[in-house]
Amino acid sequence: MCKTCDLTVFSPKLAYKCYQCEVIFHEECAKVFPEAHHTSYPQHPLKLLINEAPDYTDKECLLCGFEFEEQLHNHHCDVCNFSICGECMKNPPPLGVVSPSTHEHQLHLIPRRIAFTCNACGKQGDRSPCFCVQCNFMIHQECIDLPRVININRHDHRISYTRRLGHGNWTCGVCRKKVDGFHGGYSCSKCSNYVVHSRCARRKDVWDMIELEGTPEESEETPFVVINDNTTKHFSHDHNLLINMDGRILYESTLCQACVF
Repeated sequence: MCKTCDLTVFSPKLAYKCYQCEVIFHEECAKVFPEAHHTSYPQHPLKLLINEAPDYTDKECLLCGFEFEEQLHNHHCDVCNFSICGECMKNPPPLGVVSPSTHEHQLHLIPRRIAFTCNACGKQGDRSPCFCVQCNFMIHQECIDLPRVININRHDHRISYTRRLGHGNWTCGVCRKKVDGFHGGYSCSKCSNYVVHSRCARRKDVWDMIELEGTPEESEETPFVVINDNTTKHFSHDHNLLINMDGRILYESTLCQACVF
């Protein structure tokens, strides 16, 4: 068992071992310091907690919301009751970020417990949003880099992200629940009444995880033009074609000029 995280070490090639003390560490766990400063929390050093965190601490990472488990180490400040997971300790989120798809100004990380409504998706959050001082704009960290143009399996056309849908009695095309037009969402340029929640559009069972911005859309041209309910104009013929409405049975020898059947 790894001395730092209490998890099994499956391969000696990926571990460090002290043969005098008979202890072993994962390669990554051997690089973890007992105390270290973090970019999102410069006030005090964070202590490595190998065992379960004290009862008074939050059971989720303040930065990413990951739920702590007894066997996984986390980092804690007992002065300010600040706790983050090992992954956020190794790969801290940036304190400032620019994402033109969701906001026009730089966003700043607020590493603390705070209740807010995400302007990008309209959902509630309870920790570490990114904030724009100029616009009073708040957003989940996971909503910062929303894809601009995507295809979902619930609609025939592409849908695009818009920062504010505007007034309207909107209903999500995926979950069929109300969509608040004062927040961001996805809409269809061809179907004026079709909108989708930002989170619903990015569900794994709905979106294929492919960003389509800059990718030409396939042509939807049809081989004919509808003149009215009874008349069409086909590309293969010079005159308008009238639909056969009188119930006449065509002779077997008559061939279709388009498919030759």
